[in-house]
Amino acid sequence: MFELFTEKAIRVIMIAQEESRRMGHNFVGSEQILLGLLGEGSGLAYEVLISCGVKLKEIRIQIEKLVGRGSGFVAVEIPFTPRAKRVLETSLWQARDMGHNYIGTEHLLIALLIEDNDDSIENLLALFGANKTMVRTQLYKAMGEDARI
Repeated sequence: MFELFTEKAIRVIMIAQEESRRMGHNFVGSEQILLGLLGEGSGLAYEVLISCGVKLKEIRIQIEKLVGRGSGFVAVEIPFTPRAKRVLETSLWQARDMGHNYIGTEHLLIALLIEDNDDSIENLLALFGANKTMVRTQLYKAMGEDARI
């Protein structure tokens, strides 16, 4: 699957892993993927999140409060949580549904919003005056697609 990822999308995943290490966790969750989207600093998802008022440093603090700091050994290869795996799989399906032969940061963000079953991402966005509908609408607008809410 990663062979379909753009360079920016791969960078998002690498940053998500770095964020997990920084927090002392031995897993990559959806919250770290959100940090990766912001930390990448130039993709379409980053631009939309910034335009919605979401800021990396502030959300990092909130995510750390939410998931806490790990205390154990962090392996070189950090596995994805089941939900983070679903985000990756859903990004593939979103890209295909849009007729794209690549997975970009925009597909990762859409998938992150879709797979937010416990509303943790929604709650984080709310701290910045944003919500999933706003982010999704802005993303589709930036992509030149009709908003599929």
